[in-house]
Amino acid sequence: MTVMPTTFESDMSKGADVPKMTKEFVAGEILRHIREESIDPPIGEEAMGVLEGLKNDPLGLEKMLGRLTVN
Repeated sequence: MTVMPTTFESDMSKGADVPKMTKEFVAGEILRHIREESIDPPIGEEAMGVLEGLKNDPLGLEKMLGRLTVN
């Protein structure tokens, strides 16, 4: 299983000005998907949006992601 969470509270996301999920929420979702034997579950609305973008408009998603910058 590959888990695809979006931004959650961690040292890596410290200072990122984006909505963040709690570590407890992400851990709970991972455990739920393990129990359900899900395959590559997206965790969080942003991850679901990325998967939808890959399915429906991969080129558009690539262009949008290319405009993101890291501060």
